[in-house]
Amino acid sequence: MNRPNFLLASVVALIAGGLGAGCEQKPAAGPVPPPVPVSIIGSDLMVEIAQTFSESAERKYGIKYEVMGGGSSVGISALGNGSAAIACVAREVTDDERLAIRAARGKELVAHQIGWDANAVWVNSANPIEEISIPDLGEIFADGGSYNDWSQVSVKGSGGIVSFMKSSCSGIRDGFRLVAMKASPTAKGYRDYRPMRGAGGSKEIVDLCAETPGGIGYTRPGYASSGVKALRVSRDLGETAVEATQENVENGSYPLAVSLYLYTAGEPTGDVKKFVDFVRSAEGRKLMVDDGMFPADAATK
Repeated sequence: MNRPNFLLASVVALIAGGLGAGCEQKPAAGPVPPPVPVSIIGSDLMVEIAQTFSESAERKYGIKYEVMGGGSSVGISALGNGSAAIACVAREVTDDERLAIRAARGKELVAHQIGWDANAVWVNSANPIEEISIPDLGEIFADGGSYNDWSQVSVKGSGGIVSFMKSSCSGIRDGFRLVAMKASPTAKGYRDYRPMRGAGGSKEIVDLCAETPGGIGYTRPGYASSGVKALRVSRDLGETAVEATQENVENGSYPLAVSLYLYTAGEPTGDVKKFVDFVRSAEGRKLMVDDGMFPADAATK
């Protein structure tokens, strides 16, 4: 090999070697790990609407949210141990729960009320009864209940009671059970449902009540149709019964309703704040209305 060719070959070899060495030293790029989702845990009553919120917020912000049920107490516990960023709670929290969050997280528990969930009680429009009490409903729907005839509810009533409920577990069933099926007025436990005709959805329950002279069922308000009427409901026998309107739900006079909250440890920031703000925005409140709930009047946008 003559000298010019030898020099050219050497330069090419040095460049190739240098490039090769550089490539070997550069670490190989691995897959980018997916973002950790914002965990939302709590009330089974709120799982469906929380999932609706999370799907809409994810589309809006590109943030992944993960929703799980288990109960309000489970949500508060998860918030305390850090496995949840948001707790869904269908009740007021206790002083003990507030102290537990403060001790575990060093932050105060902050409530964000998003609205209320209520149930209207439907009967056939020919039924002469116009109102009913929470204890009456427990005797009709709960396992071990003693009411089988409308004459047991009121002197105006007669004929057998035929009760209907959704055949699958749902927030509507959980909300009704929270209020109407306590083991006793002061007990923490709840009774199971007695055997009854199941229905696939709220509209079917209302339709069954319209077709059945002795029928009774419950759904969220807004399913009124020909052949049925909504009963006024009282907290106890002899007390004033009221209609299932937003005004009565908000002022606490309608008993078949529960308050819905999102709880955070301290004031929310970042992706958690975006979710809370979305839920309380006009867009989030509309999703609650579409689902038959009563949103709190707290639009932030």
